[in-house]
Amino acid sequence: MDALCVYFWAATSLLFTCLTFGLVAVLGQPLSPGQAFTSLALFNVLIAPLNAFPWVINGVLEALVSVRRVEAYLSQPAHVPAVTAALPAMPSPTNKAKLNRQ
Repeated sequence: MDALCVYFWAATSLLFTCLTFGLVAVLGQPLSPGQAFTSLALFNVLIAPLNAFPWVINGVLEALVSVRRVEAYLSQPAHVPAVTAALPAMPSPTNKAKLNRQ
């Protein structure tokens, strides 16, 4: 998925520009030089948000996967450990200690 993000990061501005001008040509709309240069200037302004868009999609998908995992974990019944035999009390090492003061 990360490789696709890198590819789209590099190709987004070119793809977006080509698709927009291609759509204008297919629809038969007249395109003046003023409109073309204004469009190119606006596409240059939008490069950073357009380049970040694939990572936004990737982050949203990762968040959805994480939420589903947490929901599955939290919806499981509580695990109660089995009670084992009581362990014998261990003597404390300080009970038999003798302090000699000199």
